[in-house]
Amino acid sequence: MKYQFMFELGLPLIKTEEFLSLIPEHRAYVNDCLADGAILNYSLTTDMNKVYCVIESGTEQEAYDIIADMPLAAFMKIEVRSLMFHNAVFHQDFQFSKN
Repeated sequence: MKYQFMFELGLPLIKTEEFLSLIPEHRAYVNDCLADGAILNYSLTTDMNKVYCVIESGTEQEAYDIIADMPLAAFMKIEVRSLMFHNAVFHQDFQFSKN
């Protein structure tokens, strides 16, 4: 059975060079998790100080491990809440082959 977990990830107010250098790797990791369906939603606030993320997994520990493997995890204050349900609208843009 799969469960959903809402993560609130606090980011540092001052972004160091080390933090900034990890952003491309972090984005690639998140995009892979989104493509795999492990991460359902990933949102950054406009002040760039918090991320909200919904993860689907079998256990809370599995969900936490996904967050812990993020390249920026060492910079984050992590809070997690188990969700009763998570509703979202799925939109898919169809791309036609040019062959």
